[in-house]
Amino acid sequence: MLAYGGVSVDDPTLLSWIDTGRLIAAFMVALGVAGEFAGEYVARPINRRIEAVRTEGTARLNKQASEAQRQAAEVSERAGKLEKDAADLTAQNLALEAAIAPRRLSKKQTTELAALSSFSGRAIELKSYSNDTESLVLATEIIDALSKSPIRIQDNRLTMQGGRSVTFGVTVEGPDKPLVDALKRILSSGGNLIGTTVNTAANVGFSVQISTGVVSSGPMAATVTVGVKPIK
Repeated sequence: MLAYGGVSVDDPTLLSWIDTGRLIAAFMVALGVAGEFAGEYVARPINRRIEAVRTEGTARLNKQASEAQRQAAEVSERAGKLEKDAADLTAQNLALEAAIAPRRLSKKQTTELAALSSFSGRAIELKSYSNDTESLVLATEIIDALSKSPIRIQDNRLTMQGGRSVTFGVTVEGPDKPLVDALKRILSSGGNLIGTTVNTAANVGFSVQISTGVVSSGPMAATVTVGVKPIK
């Protein structure tokens, strides 16, 4: 008679089943341990491969991100250059528009010319070149403004013929210095219309301008010459 777990067993068949169960349990334990070793042995290269794939994928993504940043920087640089080119072109266009824009009196200049009441009775001659429409328009604006003042006007627009000298801008000359200074001050403000006479012939000791207009009936206090629009 044998005892298992404090229980007496004398049946040989039962004893055989118990021993068989023990063997099976031991086999299962051994099989589990072997499975763990086998699983670790198999999983180790798989894990290494997974880690390698993950590392490779991370590196590829980092490379793609760096390339995207580089391309974005290039696009930003090109956009900045295009923006600068556009700004430069705009500035050039504005400068060109200013260069070719016709001269006009400002509202302030028109008002001040009309208010020259302290020079009542003085005579002003106003001249411009023939066939110069831009100068004619500006000269007309000056005459219109002065006609509102007590100043007398001698109109010699479109009477000048260019000889060996050309007057650019607006010049004011005459014996009445206070009036000449006042006209220069007004015409210099805002539009900076005051100009100069330039000799266009090299090594020539004299210059000629021909004016065919109204014959002066008396001394002119000042002469306003509306010349060619200056080239800037």
